[in-house]
Amino acid sequence: MGAHRVGVAVTAGLIGVLGLTGCEREMPAASASPEAAEVAGTAATGDVVEVPASLSLDGQALATIGFEPLELAVEDAEASPDPSTKAGTKGGTNRRRAVRRLAMHRNVLHGEFAITTPQGDKTVAVQRGVVEAVDADAITVKSTDGFVRTWAISDDLKVIKNRVKAAPGDITTGARVGISGVRDGQDYRVRLVVIPVK
Repeated sequence: MGAHRVGVAVTAGLIGVLGLTGCEREMPAASASPEAAEVAGTAATGDVVEVPASLSLDGQALATIGFEPLELAVEDAEASPDPSTKAGTKGGTNRRRAVRRLAMHRNVLHGEFAITTPQGDKTVAVQRGVVEAVDADAITVKSTDGFVRTWAISDDLKVIKNRVKAAPGDITTGARVGISGVRDGQDYRVRLVVIPVK
């Protein structure tokens, strides 16, 4: 499986990924593949996060801030384990390496960045936190730093709960989530909600 490489800036003692955590500045756009090729950090000494190319744009955004790719891909409950991913094999080693590379970015709480896609420039926003309110039209999430954002629910919303495809009705108040979507002016539309395995 191919992987996109996403450059992430790291500053002294603070992970400045995607202009996040209280600094809502816009990242420079980067050239992209059909979904998203690269998101460049602003520091010359950036870390590199490997993100599976099979993920959607929103999935890649959440992977960049520390969500494991396994949390972002819907599992087939009927499928048997792939022997190539067992511990000690090349597949298993690569997966552990990717997880280690992503682990350092799990302190990222919220933010946004600009990318270039075949459909034009887009501003992608991400947030990690707890659901404070949810209904058929919107979801409000509060991050641990006190930042609160209300997202409008898009028609094409995708929900993944415990690595299984779920419905918007499965999002409940108090749930710990990762959210990705797009900004349109002053409005934010959520397109992906991930409720990770506890």
